[in-house]
Amino acid sequence: MVDANIKDIREYIWAKYIDFSHHGDEIDEAKALDTLEAYHRAHTVGVDGETYYLGIMYFELAFAQPEPDKLFIARAKRILERYRDRSGEHDWDSLSDRIEEATEFVDDLDDAESKELIQKVDAELDNLQVIAAETEEAAEPESEPVVDGMVFVTSGTFLAGPTKQSKDVKSFWIDQFPVTNAEYRKFVEQTGYRSPKFWTEGRLREDDAPVVGISWYDAFKYAAFAGKSLPSKDQWEKSVRGTKGNPFPWGDELTEAFANFGCEEGTDGVVRNGEFPENVSEYGVREAIGNVWEWTDSPDPTDSEQRVICGGSWCDSEEFIRADQHLAAYPKDKYDNIGFRCVRIGKEA
Repeated sequence: MVDANIKDIREYIWAKYIDFSHHGDEIDEAKALDTLEAYHRAHTVGVDGETYYLGIMYFELAFAQPEPDKLFIARAKRILERYRDRSGEHDWDSLSDRIEEATEFVDDLDDAESKELIQKVDAELDNLQVIAAETEEAAEPESEPVVDGMVFVTSGTFLAGPTKQSKDVKSFWIDQFPVTNAEYRKFVEQTGYRSPKFWTEGRLREDDAPVVGISWYDAFKYAAFAGKSLPSKDQWEKSVRGTKGNPFPWGDELTEAFANFGCEEGTDGVVRNGEFPENVSEYGVREAIGNVWEWTDSPDPTDSEQRVICGGSWCDSEEFIRADQHLAAYPKDKYDNIGFRCVRIGKEA
């Protein structure tokens, strides 16, 4: 479960330093930084949305002092750079402008001091990764409850791809259903972010249906705002195939009544979440097969500029309605059959 303090801090930082809107009551920013630091001692840096907010907080507090805090600036620089490299966000001003300013500050220092400072920060972050990974592994629950609409996937190996190659994945939480129009609308209303492509046409906006018409960048920013991230291809596939490596959540054979696919194109064939109760994996992930393709955080192996999409959709033929297959799309693409769901690393119950 996401700590209420983390939610408040995230919303505060987004409003004050990213969206430049009104959040409400001021908070003690030094205490907020302490909370974010504690969070990252238990959760892997560079994975979820809080990484971005931690970097922003270091940056803002560093320059809020009469004499800028060199260590805070170096931390902001390296954390935000790691976040940018993972996310591919090279054209987001609130990120790139801070990286540029922090880099200029560090570069203006004496060469020896600059090198020592960056090495110190990188060592801190690398060590934090190790501590957080150990904490997450030790905190795995014995069961897989639904928490904040998410289900838990245990660490360990799974059988990946059509050849059932053995791969290892650390534990994580994943949304039980794809993100809905209603959930995405709250993000739009709270941040002023742009609406999905089809909403202005009065189409594909039913509250309980998966949101579509959003790019990978849109999905990534929603996940960051929600304090989550997009799943890797391996995370997505393991959560859907389970420990047996079946190509479908329910078993080895495609059953037409268990998934939404094969509809005529141009018919707005996306259906509401919950329409196919048999479409559920052993971990409790629902309706990952059919209805909408789902964005992942993984570059396509044959074209690194594209991102992998998984699961097949309402307008696809049965050859794509499998967990062991994938396609890819460019991050700026927006289609009426691609949605997404989010993940969060480790235990937070």
